[in-house]
Amino acid sequence: MKDSRFHSILWIASIAFTCTRYICAAIMCAGALGDKGTYEQALEVQGPFLPIASLVCLFGALLLTCGDLAIVLRDRRNSKNKNDK
Repeated sequence: MKDSRFHSILWIASIAFTCTRYICAAIMCAGALGDKGTYEQALEVQGPFLPIASLVCLFGALLLTCGDLAIVLRDRRNSKNKNDK
């Protein structure tokens, strides 16, 4: 039961990172469609925050997903070794 909750937490965090990354990308893209001067001024004020936040969220989601996959594979290998004995 605890193992299932831990995997759920990892997947929820990964989904949150992915959603945040898409929100950052949407903010960057949507602004380009409006008033170009206002959009460029907003990007100057925010600096590189949105692209950096998007990359951090991408790597965070990948790290959490890979971590969960590694845990699942390790558990399967351990259970297989126990069954072979």
